[in-house]
Amino acid sequence: MAVAEERDAIERHFSVSSLLQPAADGLSIVRDTARLPTGMDPLDRILSGGFRASDFILLGGRPGVGKTILGLQWARSIAISGATALVASYEHDEQTLLGRLVALEIGMLDLGPVDIETETLVSGVMNGEFSVSTEVGRHPVVRAAVSRVQTYAKRLVLLPASRLRLDLDALERAYNEIQSDRKALIIDYVQKVPVAGGHSSWEPKGARLVAERLKDIALNTNSVVVAVAAVDEIGLQSRRVRLPHLRSAASLSYEADVAVMLNEKALCTSRVHTAFDLTRIEDFEKRVVFSIEKNRSGRAAVDLEFVKDFSRFRFLPEGTFVAETLVDGVTVDH
Repeated sequence: MAVAEERDAIERHFSVSSLLQPAADGLSIVRDTARLPTGMDPLDRILSGGFRASDFILLGGRPGVGKTILGLQWARSIAISGATALVASYEHDEQTLLGRLVALEIGMLDLGPVDIETETLVSGVMNGEFSVSTEVGRHPVVRAAVSRVQTYAKRLVLLPASRLRLDLDALERAYNEIQSDRKALIIDYVQKVPVAGGHSSWEPKGARLVAERLKDIALNTNSVVVAVAAVDEIGLQSRRVRLPHLRSAASLSYEADVAVMLNEKALCTSRVHTAFDLTRIEDFEKRVVFSIEKNRSGRAAVDLEFVKDFSRFRFLPEGTFVAETLVDGVTVDH
């Protein structure tokens, strides 16, 4: 640490007495306690209203379980609340993310099945074939969805993050450019963030450097940082993915304030509930279990479930608590 930085850190210390008394200049030295909502119930209730400023959130699960979909859905909810969300995607370009937002809003319109033309237009947006401002804007359903996106568009920033050019320094600079008292950074996904010094974020040392830096960003900006995380080989083979199954789990989980693990309900539920009931199996296949495995400021070891609507790139926002017994550490049958 440079001398100037060390001096600044010392000068920012607070005695307990100073924390209990109003500041002499009228300025509060207490951090903003407002939560950033996920837009999902009962998840927000368990999180006391949403994500807490200065927290580092881990979102883990197997490929295809809906991590990217959920990260964008959370970003949308944060933007709707009046805060600003920056989505740094190492997986998708901005056109694809915009198409997913339009599809999500069509789902939120709750119109039921839509016509083939609408499906084609949304797909065209994601593939870069159509522009929202031209052909797509003329279709009534898509136009209604785009109008909903426009209500929060200025507060939702999409940052396609090429691994070759958006390292931690560039990511932090882009985030610091956002002028907002309430904001969140969503990274998809953390193991793809480039690390200086020849380290790989796939390996423990690189993952530790990334996790420490992301936690520092959350603290220094008094904001929320959400990191989507990939699982290791054991996790890929397990019926239920747990926090230790994340790639470089020890490095990531130590820094996390909240960890949410996603699992397909049909896989992670004990088979005593489905052994002789095909209808129940079909119902479970529509659902994903959200397990809150770490929560420094509230309840943990809580299992929730939400219905997938992946054709609209979303989860239905109203969920329930899991009533069934979940398996733990069981390998998928082959």
